[in-house]
Amino acid sequence: MSTNRLVQKLVERRLEPWYKVSKQMPATGWLFTIRQALGMSAAQLGERIGMTRQGVADLEQREQKGSATLAALRKAAEGMNCDLVFAVVPRASLADLRRKQATDSAAREIGRVAHTMGLEDQATGPEEVKRLVEERADELLRTGGKALWSNQEEPARRKRRTKPQ
Repeated sequence: MSTNRLVQKLVERRLEPWYKVSKQMPATGWLFTIRQALGMSAAQLGERIGMTRQGVADLEQREQKGSATLAALRKAAEGMNCDLVFAVVPRASLADLRRKQATDSAAREIGRVAHTMGLEDQATGPEEVKRLVEERADELLRTGGKALWSNQEEPARRKRRTKPQ
């Protein structure tokens, strides 16, 4: 077994419990929700962590907006005798994410070649293209490394910067 596959399996095992955890934050945010459930006022939490009542309210709002720092969230959690738990949890298994990436990269690569061949009157049928995509995806998965991820097109949401004219 390759080192990469071994690492993938070990990470996958450590992620198993996280797949079951709800990733849905309460509408009011975790800090506010836990603080309320504890029966603790914002002023009381602020006193415990060296903030004003308004500072705690501001932090709770930043948490809801996704702009609170991990350090601030950790400090507030500790003030409520809680732990801040931070994790990056894949939306699918690591193997499935790698397979999808390999298939997408292979489809783009084979698609460009098939298009060029079509322009030269050497078009291949859809079944042949599908077979070639699967073969190339398998090859990308075997070789792994940078080749698997380097064939990505630039995300549409990222705008190219141009020089002002």
